[in-house]
Amino acid sequence: MTGTVDTETLVTFGLAMVAYTLLQVVLGAVLKPTDRWAPLAQRRFVLTWALWIFALAHSICIWTFRFDWDLGFAIDKGIPVFVAFHGALLIMTWLAFTAHKDVGPRKAAIALAWFLVASSAVVAPFKYPELTGLKIPVIGLTLCGIAICVSWFRFAAQKQSTTEGA
Repeated sequence: MTGTVDTETLVTFGLAMVAYTLLQVVLGAVLKPTDRWAPLAQRRFVLTWALWIFALAHSICIWTFRFDWDLGFAIDKGIPVFVAFHGALLIMTWLAFTAHKDVGPRKAAIALAWFLVASSAVVAPFKYPELTGLKIPVIGLTLCGIAICVSWFRFAAQKQSTTEGA
């Protein structure tokens, strides 16, 4: 972050960066685009709970320091962003509480949560001057998430063609 940034902003968006990093890891652990992700998949329970805790802490900081618990002010920042982030938090909550199960819709849910967060997170460092220093890390993490998704689609397609050919 550039210039003088207050402690509240550092804490709030430090939590956001940890949560966004964990989101990429959980995305890989749940999607398992290649066999290399298997060790992380075995730890998805802990990873998913860590993701949820950091995302929840970030949300509480946003509501406390940015919105002062004012729903009107939160919505004034933009309804699509409000819906995207709260929808993603709701999905992460479901994922955390079902992390011990191998539930079928988990792959779609984590991909949707990632898309909701990424579509809004990429914009924030360009919109808010106090977040300018996060441009490169956010873009880098987003590219990692895109690579994981593309890799998963390729892996799934390859796996399907192998089973059809047998």
